[in-house]
Amino acid sequence: MARIFMTPWTEPGGSSGDPFTKTARFVVVKPGHSFSVCLRISTYSGQATTKPGVAAHQHAAIILQGSQVVLHEKGERLSKQPIEIKVEEADIDVSAMSRINFAKPYTVEHNVKVRRIGRVVGDSVKRLERYFAESLGFTKLPSESP
Repeated sequence: MARIFMTPWTEPGGSSGDPFTKTARFVVVKPGHSFSVCLRISTYSGQATTKPGVAAHQHAAIILQGSQVVLHEKGERLSKQPIEIKVEEADIDVSAMSRINFAKPYTVEHNVKVRRIGRVVGDSVKRLERYFAESLGFTKLPSESP
């Protein structure tokens, strides 16, 4: 839980219909036996949640351990507290515009090639779990259920 990694990821094409592959970043919210449920981390081409069509209320900022949130200059409004991470690979940059989308989980198979980035730290681990549970419509965390 809470591991962050990057992997090549294929997306369906837009109006052309041609799929394309790019590197995507994810955080694990539910590890499994042969796959994990993950949430995507994106900068939306540097626009953060000011990009048209992106719902800010479904996102939280990703911040480096000990730093503060940087909001986009176009007046971004985030209602969720940030998710604090520790980068464990020295040559990896994490943009201040990185946002985690809680509304769209992905299934990532364990046999795909990944590169470790780091992990969610401190109180942010519970916050990550709570925001994900809320996005699915749960009023309690699964770990709090009898």
